[in-house]
Amino acid sequence: MGKKLFLFKRVILTIICILLIFSIGLLISNKFNSSYDDLNDVDKSILSQLDLYFKSEKKKEIWEGFKLSDKTIVAIDGIWKKAYVVNPKENISYLFGTKIKMPKNSNLNVYRVSVLDPHVFSMRFDLGNFNTLNRQYDVYGKNSYYTRYNKEFVYAKNSSRHYITFLNHESFHYYMQNNWADGSRFLEDIKDSDIELIKNEYDVLSNIQSELFKKSYEKDKLIKYAKEYVNIINKRKIQNPDYLKAELSMETAEGSAEYVGIKASQCVGYDFGVMYFNNVSNVSFNKVIPLIKSKQLPINFLSDRMPYETGALLCQLLDALEIRDWQDRLNKQTIKNPLTLDMIISEYVDNVN
Repeated sequence: MGKKLFLFKRVILTIICILLIFSIGLLISNKFNSSYDDLNDVDKSILSQLDLYFKSEKKKEIWEGFKLSDKTIVAIDGIWKKAYVVNPKENISYLFGTKIKMPKNSNLNVYRVSVLDPHVFSMRFDLGNFNTLNRQYDVYGKNSYYTRYNKEFVYAKNSSRHYITFLNHESFHYYMQNNWADGSRFLEDIKDSDIELIKNEYDVLSNIQSELFKKSYEKDKLIKYAKEYVNIINKRKIQNPDYLKAELSMETAEGSAEYVGIKASQCVGYDFGVMYFNNVSNVSFNKVIPLIKSKQLPINFLSDRMPYETGALLCQLLDALEIRDWQDRLNKQTIKNPLTLDMIISEYVDNVN
C-alpha cells in the first residue's frame, strides 16, 4: 500500500512539473517577436485595420453614438493560440502580456497576451466567435469586445468576414441594438404571390442601386424610386403581414449592421459593399428572383440573406435622401416601440414635395 501511494505521489508530482514547465514555456514564448515588424502578415493586417479605422472614426463616426475606439478590442487567434488586447484601460502585467512596439504613426496601445492570461481565458472558451448580446467581458478595466480571427479575415475578397467589416457588424449588434426589436431569422411561410411582389420590390431596389452607384446621383430619381418602393411594401403588408413584419425587423437590424460593416470597410480601403457574393461584386437585385425561379438559389435565400442586402441599401438611400436624424431615431427605438427602415422612408415620402 505504501509503495502504491509513493508511486501515485510521484505521478502527480511529475504531472505538476510538466504543467509548470509547459506554463513557463508559454509565458516565455510570448516575450519573443514583440515588434510589429516581427509579426506575421495576418496579425499585421488585423492591427493595421484597427489603427486605420480608429483614426478615421476619431474624425467622423460611421454611425451616430457608435464608437469602437472607446472600447478595448480583443482579437483571438484560436483557443490555444495568441491573442491581442488593443487599447486596454490599464497596463497589462509583464507576466501575462507583452507590449507590441507599433510603428511611430500608430495610435494603438497593443499587448499580445499569453494563453494563461485569466482576463482573456473565458473569452477563449466561449462557444461563439464574438461577444453575444447581454454577455459582458471586462478586460483590464474596460468593457471589451472580442472576435476570433484567421487568415480568411484578411485574404478573402468581397467578404463580410473581413476583419474590420466583421468586427463592426457584430459589435454594432452588441453595443447599439439591445433595445431594438428582435431582428433574427424567421420561419413565416412565403407564398407564390409574395414572390411576384418581391420581384417588383427588387426591380425598384435595383434602380436605386444603379443610381447610387453613379458618381453623381439624381436625388429626384431616388425620391421617385422611394415612392415606388413604399407602394410595393404597402401591398406586401396587406398580402402577407406576418412574413413582412418579420422580414422588415430583420432587415432593419441586419441591414443597419451590414451598412456599418460596409462603411468600416471603406475606412480601411477594403472592397466590400451591397450585394457582394463569393468574389462577385455589385450583383443587381433584379437577378435574385430569376435565380430562385430557376432553382439556382434556394427559396430561403430570401429570408436568410437578402434582408442584410436590402437593409444596407435602404440605409444608403436614407443617406442620399439627406434624412439627417434617421440613425438617431433608430437608436432611440425600443422593443415596445420599434422602428423599421421602411417606416422612415414612408414618412419621408409622405412629407416630400
